[in-house]
Amino acid sequence: MRDPLFAEIFKHTDKIKMQHEDTDKGVRVTETSEDPYVATLIQAHAKVVSVFVERGFAEAMKNHPVPDVKRSTPAVAKLTNPVIPKHGSVVQLPNAAHQPRQGTKVLIDVTRGSEPAELNAAIEKVAKYLNIYAGGGASPAKGQFAVVFHGDATLAVLNDDAYSTKFNTKGNPNLDLLHQLHEQGVELFVCGQTLISKDAKPEEVAVFVDTAVSALTVVVNLQADGYAHVPIGK
Repeated sequence: MRDPLFAEIFKHTDKIKMQHEDTDKGVRVTETSEDPYVATLIQAHAKVVSVFVERGFAEAMKNHPVPDVKRSTPAVAKLTNPVIPKHGSVVQLPNAAHQPRQGTKVLIDVTRGSEPAELNAAIEKVAKYLNIYAGGGASPAKGQFAVVFHGDATLAVLNDDAYSTKFNTKGNPNLDLLHQLHEQGVELFVCGQTLISKDAKPEEVAVFVDTAVSALTVVVNLQADGYAHVPIGK
């Protein structure tokens, strides 16, 4: 049973007393319990059943939360940044399906561009992926991550001087986060073919990013090595 509320109330059926009586319009059912927590579950269940009657099948397709008798106000999800501070915040979901697996290999294929003076949102998403594996599940899962930049994202990996010259900015807003990813063991590649086609040179790329022959060869080679391919486009 997937609905959290229904699954929880069925765990406590031995503490529920049920009485029913026939009426002119049908049947009246009364559920009671001497356990305060189970009584709260009964009340929550009754409210959901009333909504079932009102909305029908659409409501039956929803998950319904288990009431927390210890809280008088709704809980606020706590955001955390296990390995990449200030970027890619996640919520820990220890009981959710498809927990992060140890040894996962992920190749993130980035083609999304951005305004030159702003952090590329695709790089922020890469940070989120790392934080998910480090703290989004029940326990941390060590994975191997690689990123290849091409298309509109190609020039995001230029060093400060080259980027400033190209875009008339004060440095490259992507470098700090890229360096944090590198420090966490993420392999960073840029497509050499696209780089040169955009009038940039391999020697203008940040020192912790490797210039590859092409994005194609990165994708093909790493997929052959067992990496899952995750594209981040426009």
